[in-house]
Formats: sequence, C-alpha cells, structure tokens
Amino acid sequence: MFQGFLRRPLFSGSMLGLILLCFSWFVGYGLAVVTWWSSPAPHLQATLDGAYVHLSWRPPSGSHPTHYAVYRDGEYLAFSGPSGYTDMQASSGRVYVYSVAVIGSDHRQGQISNMVHILTPSALSTAVTPTPLPSPAPGPAPVPSAAALARTAAAAASAGGIILPQPSSSEFIVASGTGLLLKGKPFRFTGFDVYNATSLNKCGGMMGQGGELDDALNAWGITKNPVMRTWFFQSLATENGVRNWSSFDHTLAVAKAHGVHVVVTLGNQWGDCEDGVYKLAGWYGSGYKTASNGGTVAYRNWVAEVVARYRDDPTILAWQLMNEAETKTGRDQGCASGGAQTLRAFADDMGGLVHALDGNHMVSLGTIGGGQCGTQGDEYQYVHASPAINLCEYHDYGSPVAMPDDEWNGLTTRVTQCAALKKPLFVGEVGYVPNDIGGTLQARADLYKRKFAASFGAGIVGELVWSWANSGSSFDDYNVGPGDPALSVLRQ
Repeated sequence: MFQGFLRRPLFSGSMLGLILLCFSWFVGYGLAVVTWWSSPAPHLQATLDGAYVHLSWRPPSGSHPTHYAVYRDGEYLAFSGPSGYTDMQASSGRVYVYSVAVIGSDHRQGQISNMVHILTPSALSTAVTPTPLPSPAPGPAPVPSAAALARTAAAAASAGGIILPQPSSSEFIVASGTGLLLKGKPFRFTGFDVYNATSLNKCGGMMGQGGELDDALNAWGITKNPVMRTWFFQSLATENGVRNWSSFDHTLAVAKAHGVHVVVTLGNQWGDCEDGVYKLAGWYGSGYKTASNGGTVAYRNWVAEVVARYRDDPTILAWQLMNEAETKTGRDQGCASGGAQTLRAFADDMGGLVHALDGNHMVSLGTIGGGQCGTQGDEYQYVHASPAINLCEYHDYGSPVAMPDDEWNGLTTRVTQCAALKKPLFVGEVGYVPNDIGGTLQARADLYKRKFAASFGAGIVGELVWSWANSGSSFDDYNVGPGDPALSVLRQ
C-alpha cells in the first residue's frame, strides 16, 4: 500500500505546467508561485515587499477567525491576527513554502490553507524550478505573540484583574476567591511531592514506567482529595533529541486511576533533573526564550508544547511555571537589581502564554516564598498580583512552629498577601528531618499535624509533603515512605 503511494506522481503533468507557468511571473525583485490543493480554507496569498514576504488570506467561508498559526516549510513560524503576516526573517534567493491555519476560540488548530511557494529576491538571473513539496505537517503548538496575550489581559479585566480559566467541563479544579472548587464543592488537599514520577532513569529511578508509581499511590491510602506534585521538565521527555512522552502519559494515567490530581512543574531554578544549570536573573529576563534546558527547544516553546498536549486532561490540577523561582546575579551571590520586576514580567508572559493555549487549568508561578530574591517582603505580593497567576505557593522548611511567622516573609504574611489578591495559597513543599525534631518518625508526624491544622485553619488550600520514597522513611533526610505515621495525618 505504502509502496504504491510512493510510486504515484505527486503532481500531474498539467499541474507541473501550471507551476512552471507561475514561476515565470516575477513580482518586484523576486517571483512567486501559488499552488492550490483541493478545498483549502482559508485561502492564502503571498507577495514580496522588498526583501520581506507578506502573507494575506481570506477567512473560511462564513466565519471570521481572529487568530491564525503561520507555517514556513512545514514548521511553525508565528501566531498572527486576521490582517496578515510579514516574514522579515526570510533569507534571500530561497524558495519558501507558506501555509496558515485557523486557531479557534478553543485554542485548537483548524484546517490548513493552500500552500504558497515564493522565491525571495537574490542576484540570480536564472529561473529556479523547485522540487514539489508535500503538504506541511502540523507544527508544534502555536506560541502566541504579544497580540494574542493581549486578549487574555482583556479577559482578566472582567475578572477583577485575574485571568480565570473557563473549563470545558466540571471535572477541572478551579479557583474561587481564596479557595478551590471541584464540581462546585470546596477542594482542600494533601499529598506528596513525587518529583521523580516521570523519571526513566534520568531523575532518580524508573518510576515513569512499570508499577512503582502505582505502588506509591496505593501505599498513601489518601481517599480525600489526594494530590501530587511532579516534574514535567523537557529533559525528561527527550531521548536522543526526539520527544518521548511515554513517562508523562504513564504518570497522568496512573494518577487518574487512583483519583490523584497533579501539580505539574515545568522548569527548575536549580537545574536538577534538567540541564544542571542554575537560573540567573538574566534567564528570567530573556534567556528562557532561547535556552533549551536540556532539551531541543527554548523553555518558552517547551511550555507551549507540553501545555497543548495535556490541556484537556482534568487530572492536572495546575501548571506550575518553575520550581522555586528566584532572581540572583549568581548562585552564591546577591539579588539582581529589579529582580521583582523581572520575575513579574516573566510571570505575565509565561502565564499569559499558558492561558492563551489552555482554557481549563490554573497557573502557579512556583516560589519558596521565604524571602528569596525577587519575592522579598512586599515583592511577593507584587509578583503574584500578575493577572496570569491564579495560585500562590509557599515552601515550609526549618521552622518547627505551626505557622512560620516572620513578619516580612513568614507563612502568616503570605496568607494575608494572597487573601488581598483573592488568590488561593498552597504549601507546595513541607519537609522536616526526624533527627532535627525529636529523633522519631512520630515526632515528625505530630509536627505535620500541628502545621496542617494551623494552615487549613488560616485558609490555605493544600499541603504537600517533601518527599515520597517507595524505599521507606529515614531519620536523616526528608523522605516519607510506606508505613510512616505521617500518612495518618494526610489521610484525615
């Protein structure tokens, strides 16, 4: 069957004649060739504007889309409004193939247009006969431009300055003021950080396949609103330069089977399980648009890719942009000047990107919250005031009191700040070493019980313990494993 298809000519003789005829038509300093396939929508045209290629199109009959994805040589190029697009990065003396596709109000891609071939200006005086090209394959998820993100800002204006997801079903968890709702009922959760749930021997073990994750969730025994937080880093879905989604698919499928929701963390301040590179303030300023973070594309493009793949999965509680974001001039150096503004701009851009692609899920920035660079004191509230951020987060380490109460950077202060923003606050990591607080697992469990009672009483929506280990609990690190008395606290 496939051999027969490959032997079939791609173009008939008359079609080749049409192509050659069209190549005799010079426009400006170049020439354009337009080829039509059956039933294209929308209808695309290309012209030369000096050294630039200008694309214009007619919308599909009977509709008026406001956003389009532009493709060049079968690869995603840009996100555009309805008025057209000008490619200012085309090289001279080359034949390019362009197409566009409608992006619907549900952020899904529609039908791809006819393809347009165009030769850009060069010093060549002889005609060039291009090799016929196949229809462009769908490219990666469109990465919205500033114009696209403006529409999310408009949506935020009607929601008190917050971009609120509009889920496609009641299966998705949503924010309601400082609380969470699932199917209209309050949702307060407990669970664990299982950072290596997607690992295929890249981030501690092989939990991304087989029965290890299933064993873990069975051992929890949490029946009321269990949640786990785990890494969805680009490096963990890349094998020899090619995407391998199997461990991510496995993690979400196992979680769903156990009724567990997942906070998905998309990048790591520290570089662990990623590219090993600590993120400086400059990365949050512009580096995230170029650095690959141990994968094949820039972080910004990675986020668009993974969000588009899983945006319809209600197993995901929220997207978390980073683990423990902060803005230093060096790993062991001081805070960068304007770090809060840098982090806020990052949150605006990346959170807006996620909301533009996914109307179902909430977004968390991902911060320790204890006074780190970029979120010290009032900076925490300023950064989390981003319209694109739906959830506040805090990591609770080192303070054996029920509610860390540093007046500038304690958990009590963060509760007040997030309440002022009308946004829910969850503790994404709480971790204590038994040897530091009495020397027994029960002493640690008792501390967690006091902390959970205080935080839930203050309106915090969730507590996640760092971290789960199938191998068992230990006295000299944070690990909690099967049979640990802390499990009885999480089950309440």
